[in-house]
Amino acid sequence: PMQNLIAPKYNYIFYGPKPSNDKSVPDMSLKYAPEHLACYNYEKNQFSSLENIFLYKGEAVTKNITETVIIFVLEGSCSISHSKKLDEHISAGNMILLPPGTGVRLRANERVTAVICRVKGVTRMCECMSFEKLFAETKEYDKSHSTLPVNEYISDFLRSFRTHVGNGLKCIYFFDLKVKELFFLLRAYYQKEDLAGFFAPLLSNDSRFTFFVYNNFKKVKNVQELVTLSVYSESNFKKKFLKTFGIPPSEW
Repeated sequence: PMQNLIAPKYNYIFYGPKPSNDKSVPDMSLKYAPEHLACYNYEKNQFSSLENIFLYKGEAVTKNITETVIIFVLEGSCSISHSKKLDEHISAGNMILLPPGTGVRLRANERVTAVICRVKGVTRMCECMSFEKLFAETKEYDKSHSTLPVNEYISDFLRSFRTHVGNGLKCIYFFDLKVKELFFLLRAYYQKEDLAGFFAPLLSNDSRFTFFVYNNFKKVKNVQELVTLSVYSESNFKKKFLKTFGIPPSEW
């Protein structure tokens, strides 16, 4: 069966501490659950910034990505086909970045447990390290390096996230904070050259313009329509595009 990468059919499962009749064991269940469920900030749909997904062996997902997505494969292995590579093998303990506007097909080679992170408008690793600065400081890096290993700190981060979601904690502000925490951890515990290779599709001297192009190019039929959506004149847009991507928009 086919399923939507952005809206999986699976329900969240419980990862947190099991309830105990032993009064000496602290109760770690979510407190005041009805209040959380009734809050308008509670994530009630399946488009959250962070999300657990599960795929059975042979199950496939096909989707046009409308925002930057990072997939963390925690268990099993899968093959991912996208605009840059065909049937790229991703095994447990690795993560892959897919830029917006990417058509992607993910197929589970065995039962897969993964976490999806949807990066909505993030243009910096931390307050002092923007994508522009990372780009400027790492001129030499492998632009085809779209995967990274999940180190111990990212693994702990994902384990904690899955526990909280399994307990029912799904506030949109909590999710936003976790995404910021994820980028802080990437900044703190990975080499800049590795990060530059991983985020290569998003790196340029103007991240906002890059995100604008990625977020809108699938919505238009030609360069002129993309120019119309921007705040630039046609000539300035083409100059900006050439400076940002290194090629004219007609050749992109």
